[in-house]
Amino acid sequence: MAQKPPPSNVVPFRKLESSGGGGGFRLPAWVPRELVGTATGWIVLANLAVWIAMIVVSYGAGIMTRFPTSVTFAFGSLEPTLSATEPWRMLSSTFIHADIGHIAMNMAILWFTGRQLERAYGSGRLVVLYFSAALMGSVFSIAWHLLASPGSSVGASGGVLGVVAGLAMFFWRATGRNSDLTKQWLWFCGLGLIGGMITSAFGMAVDNAAHLGGMTGGALVSWLFAGRPAFAPRITRVLLGAATTLVVASIALSLTLGQQIETAPLADPGPDASREGMEALARRDYALAEQRLAAALDQSPGDPWILTQHATALFELELEEKAKAELQAADDVFSEMRALQPQNAVVALGHAKVLLLLERREDGIDALRAGIKGRAPDGDTFGHIAIALEELGLLDEARLAAAKGRAADPRSTKLREIHERINAKIAEKAANGG
Repeated sequence: MAQKPPPSNVVPFRKLESSGGGGGFRLPAWVPRELVGTATGWIVLANLAVWIAMIVVSYGAGIMTRFPTSVTFAFGSLEPTLSATEPWRMLSSTFIHADIGHIAMNMAILWFTGRQLERAYGSGRLVVLYFSAALMGSVFSIAWHLLASPGSSVGASGGVLGVVAGLAMFFWRATGRNSDLTKQWLWFCGLGLIGGMITSAFGMAVDNAAHLGGMTGGALVSWLFAGRPAFAPRITRVLLGAATTLVVASIALSLTLGQQIETAPLADPGPDASREGMEALARRDYALAEQRLAAALDQSPGDPWILTQHATALFELELEEKAKAELQAADDVFSEMRALQPQNAVVALGHAKVLLLLERREDGIDALRAGIKGRAPDGDTFGHIAIALEELGLLDEARLAAAKGRAADPRSTKLREIHERINAKIAEKAANGG
């Protein structure tokens, strides 16, 4: 079967003019001209600029390690439970990456595919397609996380895979459904989806919903654009300017107006007395723990974490009335903190520990469930939530918390062991007909 020729009204890609002569700005020889003269290059540079800014504020994270959750949240990670009050995260999250491997993979694919699609559709239409795919990916991600699996998301993969799907649709329209080029790019689409599913099956954090949404958006827009001429240069410049403004504004809004998240650990060591008290408590030297934690409370009166640990020591010393009074004081503080920071998983976990010590089991479980849906500066918080739910016999929810912890810190051996232990208990329960 003969292949159809490409549509005659597709505007060809135009190479950048030479920058020499006239004393004007000259690019270094090692800088690809397309990096600063195409929409694809602009998108790559925008992603790199955000990544570098995140490295600066996190003092070097993002190169050898993943960015802390607090940093990705501050810059605008996609938080489904905040989608109604902070909708700009649907865009800002698509310019944030977890680490160097994440951004390198996405930008390499975009650099290879984006320039090809830009040659076909022109810069303006590529911008529309890319941002449509990225936002569609965010919509799918929000729906999935709200309905099935609580969590957050970052990365440009929705927009990037939208470009891949856009190429598949372009060649479908230009050369026919059965052409080798169409089959090749459809195969790439399938590889992107299946590869993400396989990777996530091994415990890596992959937002397959965003991938599917991005491909859907990219394919639909490309199907509409195929065979149409590129936008006029003036329209293209307006689109690029509007896109730049939206990206900057979305990240600025996250940095300035987003709900803040505390980064304090579960038991803040604080002064020496607090640290010494915690160490004594771990050694089960309850008399010394009570003494040092009492001194820590003199330094930080009303600190709910120290109150909780001090009350634990008091219980062990059979001073129940005093312990309960301190737990009630901690409960009051945690309640106020949760009202101000409903998405803070650290606070929810701290409150849950207090409620369980007060024998308010159902309230404690509700706080742990809220913690699973919340945010934390690291994966350990979700590991502690998983352990607490495991001890309460709520294995399915414990597994969900452990999985979220591993997604935040996939290299943690401790979190992997917690996850595997809970999975084993669930399997054993199922085998016994439980």
